[in-house]
Amino acid sequence: METLEQRLIGSNVGNLVFSQAVFRLLSTSTNALTTSKVIGERAERINAEFDHLVLPMANAFRITFLQRDALSALVERLTIPVTVIGVGAQAGLSGTYRHAAEITPSVKRFCRAVLDHSPTIGVRGEFTRRYLRSLGFGDEHVEVIGCPSMFMFGPELPVQRRSDELGPGSPIALNVSPYVKAMGPISLDHAARYPNLVYFAQDENTLRLLLWGRYTSDKAEAQRAAGAPVSLNHPLIRQNR
Repeated sequence: METLEQRLIGSNVGNLVFSQAVFRLLSTSTNALTTSKVIGERAERINAEFDHLVLPMANAFRITFLQRDALSALVERLTIPVTVIGVGAQAGLSGTYRHAAEITPSVKRFCRAVLDHSPTIGVRGEFTRRYLRSLGFGDEHVEVIGCPSMFMFGPELPVQRRSDELGPGSPIALNVSPYVKAMGPISLDHAARYPNLVYFAQDENTLRLLLWGRYTSDKAEAQRAAGAPVSLNHPLIRQNR
């Protein structure tokens, strides 16, 4: 109950994972770490009490980033170093930048503020690097580092291929964004084809479904009709997968 009421997973557990990964990477015997929702904090307090501000981020360069001018204003008032880890740009399946014209002023302000306190900005991939390059931020100021969650267990990311191909008995972990219409048929198809597939739910609405049998979204009906795992009747939920 507390997790849902206080939004302790940051809307979905993916946010929890990449934030925790950064926390673990920085947890050394010589560091004292404090976590906080920095928006709303006073710059004077941060300057006085801390040596460094680290901002783990996700696909923040999207339309709601317009609300993040508060974060830019905070960074502009800081005197300590600031490090951005894993920020990404938002795009549609066609690869076009969503709402680019509206968010460009906010993104530029944020990047300029951070680069006044740090030599580089860590981004999720080449797509975001190209986006920032189009705004005038060269490769000398942008580093592709990927999602911080890849380094939950250290700086190395071992990848082992345990099987040459997937088969009906393969153990598979699936996660989906229920609001993406195409993921409904995909989840149904995979549930039928791979009996050992397990669905990893991520978002708060699905947590309510698993706890109390209620999926509280204004798009729930459309998502159920598309076959997304947002109903107790979905095979991945009904079969306890």
